[in-house]
Amino acid sequence: MKIISLAAHKGGVGKTLLTASLAVLAQQDCETEEGEAGKGKVAMFDLDPQGSLTAWYNARQRDGPILVAPMLRTLSLRLYALNRKGVRYVFIDTPPGHSEYIAKAMNAADLVIVPVRPGELDYAAVQRTMQTVLFWEEPYLALPNAGLFRSRAMGELVRRLDADGQDRLPPVHHRVDLPLRSGLTLTETQPDSAGVSIGAQTGTGIGVQ
Repeated sequence: MKIISLAAHKGGVGKTLLTASLAVLAQQDCETEEGEAGKGKVAMFDLDPQGSLTAWYNARQRDGPILVAPMLRTLSLRLYALNRKGVRYVFIDTPPGHSEYIAKAMNAADLVIVPVRPGELDYAAVQRTMQTVLFWEEPYLALPNAGLFRSRAMGELVRRLDADGQDRLPPVHHRVDLPLRSGLTLTETQPDSAGVSIGAQTGTGIGVQ
């Protein structure tokens, strides 16, 4: 079972959006490989007290991914149980600013994705998250997110991440954002769009597909 946590101390960087989109992408991949047996092989944890991922899930009218909303102290037990049930992928959405939640999610993960938006303040804010990941010695990838397509700001963010030696995923641009509509994601509402292609690149970069 592969556990992927999306974490950033700063809010508004797209963690929930990316959690749902990547989980759906992984679910589709499992069903493509295993057919009906692939259902129920992807789970999401909503650790954010705001419950945005839970609200999206409650609006969803399709099977999978599974949503788990544990108390923090039950995280390890729930992950153990999912592994015993044959779940292949787990995605953990974390709240901004809650260091204990973020640390728990990082410790549980095989990979931490750190979304970061363009801009000096955003880049400065994400350094705290990077330092936390390095402190716990967890593998991580930065994900440049929500910049305008071909914008100078997004280009500068990518160059800065590369110059600082940060391993990263391909950027997800604002114009091909992965919107959540009525419990769906772009891979379900517009499967042939450019946004789905970029989402698939992100999935490939983290070992999904």
